[in-house]
Amino acid sequence: MFDRYLRSKHFKPSKVDPCLYVHSSKKAFIMTHVDDCLAVAEPELMPEIVNMIKSQYSIRDLGFPGNYLGLQLSRTPKYLELTCRTFCESLLKRFSLPYRLVTTPIPSSVQLTSFDQSDTKPDSSKFRQYVGCINWAAEHARPDVAQVAHQLSRHLNNPSYAHLSQATRTIQYLHCTRHLGIRYSAKHDHPACGYTDSDWAGCIETRQSTSGKIFMMQGGAVIWGSHRQHSIALSSAEAEMVALSDSAHDAHFIRCLHASIYMPI
Repeated sequence: MFDRYLRSKHFKPSKVDPCLYVHSSKKAFIMTHVDDCLAVAEPELMPEIVNMIKSQYSIRDLGFPGNYLGLQLSRTPKYLELTCRTFCESLLKRFSLPYRLVTTPIPSSVQLTSFDQSDTKPDSSKFRQYVGCINWAAEHARPDVAQVAHQLSRHLNNPSYAHLSQATRTIQYLHCTRHLGIRYSAKHDHPACGYTDSDWAGCIETRQSTSGKIFMMQGGAVIWGSHRQHSIALSSAEAEMVALSDSAHDAHFIRCLHASIYMPI
């Protein structure tokens, strides 16, 4: 019903993302998420859009989305910044963890494996909660913990105390760096670009390689991730080609998305 109403008001859904509506003037956009809407438009068009929706539905106009879906947005004439500061601040209290100054999510020398000789195991439900919170932050505004979230997620069913220790460290790291986020520049001299890389046989148990990727627009990340490759690469060149092939899909998505809202790259 909402889709039909927006269409009647000259908003057309993007072919790539059906939750993104573009006005025929190409100067107004509406993004829907369950019962939340995010409207972006030229200043003179915004009151008209809000009144249009108000005329059909009972809504609350919350103004600039300083808090949106658990994220915090701040805007200046020079940049738009996206953080999950409130979420990261609540983690220590939520899990009753002590404060500890941590400057990296995980030591670079640590390799998490499923091999464990200890007779006791930690509470797996607590470990899953830790990893779930880390993964939420990694997916929404913290690319710096994406690789750690990927490593920890491999051991959800049978965690050891070593895994729990690293998850705890990452939670403390998120709290210490809660102010960090993604900043998009208002200047238009930042071209879209993407980076991808991989290790070779980095998993010492399966000898699978791990791919990493990040795509940037306006100086800030828009797509990122770290995941283990499905196949076993026979050389470092092959591992990097697999990572490059996967990232090409994301590059194609970004191009198609912008073409669908009349902003071709």
